[in-house]
Amino acid sequence: NEEGFIKNTSALDITPGAVLTPFKIAGLGVGNLPVGVVQYCYQLFNLRSSETTVSPLSNIVHLTSSSTYQNSQAYQGDYPGNSSGKSCTVKAELITKDFDKCRIISIRYVDNNSIPRIVIVDEIDVAKNQTEIVYTDSGNAFLGEISIDEFNNLVGYQFFAKTITKLQNR
Repeated sequence: NEEGFIKNTSALDITPGAVLTPFKIAGLGVGNLPVGVVQYCYQLFNLRSSETTVSPLSNIVHLTSSSTYQNSQAYQGDYPGNSSGKSCTVKAELITKDFDKCRIISIRYVDNNSIPRIVIVDEIDVAKNQTEIVYTDSGNAFLGEISIDEFNNLVGYQFFAKTITKLQNR
């Protein structure tokens, strides 16, 4: 640092470091989520300022209108486009206190072969003394939809193959 100039650019960190824990599924309730499977993640940010990368994804939640448990023989699937009649409550431990907003994101699959629908469900306030984020997605409203490429830009890491080899003559 000569004359007030920073010579080492690796000392700059535009995205503040934050450890984000994944959402845990706290339970299902009454709501209007569509049938299929859904996962949740979140991003912390300050209005007109810095933001984190997205958290790791939650476990998959399978949504149908069936009122029995997934491991029951009476459990039934449902037709795409139907409402499951359910809401999903998620929660995560809040480790960092540097942000005052939280963006809730859901990744929804209608079936096994579909492209996911990535939805910004809501943006909520985070209090400075708050120790966990709890949110219930009823499926009744959302703020917007983002593409897979836009979502991948929010993720803090990318995977690249070190080597490519032939397997089973392919």
